[in-house]
Amino acid sequence: MAVPHPLTLADIPLRSDDLDALSDDLERRELIAGELIVAPSPLVSHQDSVGGLYGLLGGQRGIPGVGKPYLAPLDVRLSDRDTVQPDLFFVRWDRLDRFVEDRRFEGPPDIVVEVVSPSSRRLDRVRKLALYERAGIPEYWVVDPTDRTVTVHVLRNGRYETVEADADGLLASSVVPGLTVSAADLFPA
Repeated sequence: MAVPHPLTLADIPLRSDDLDALSDDLERRELIAGELIVAPSPLVSHQDSVGGLYGLLGGQRGIPGVGKPYLAPLDVRLSDRDTVQPDLFFVRWDRLDRFVEDRRFEGPPDIVVEVVSPSSRRLDRVRKLALYERAGIPEYWVVDPTDRTVTVHVLRNGRYETVEADADGLLASSVVPGLTVSAADLFPA
């Protein structure tokens, strides 16, 4: 007679509300398709990139007439089984009412930025790309300090298309008029 293995947390898909019940120990926890993902502390190069992007998107005051960036750890609930903490996300001023109880943002932000760490390469480039596309996030930026690259994905007809850099290496945002980003700006020589 076979003895069934005991159930573990990995066997049970979690819901976004389950994250609220976990202790508030400042661990970075995300939920993708019901799977709990706990991230290690970021590297210094990761934090440098996030800081540069935060400034590019207007910092604490935001971009007048457009919107404001927010830094991790802050929950973004995309569905009942998907709650993420992007390194940075940007919300247009007219959508700030989607913050709930000063704890999380409900629905897709206007821009999501993930800075790739050695431990998050596949998560950021594959799983989160598919999740953010499915959730309808208009723009997804992937910044890789190791490779010194920036990739901007823009949602068109329900699918992400990669933005081509102009002759100066600038990638234009479709969400924020006049906003450009480049690897040279984020990773000076």
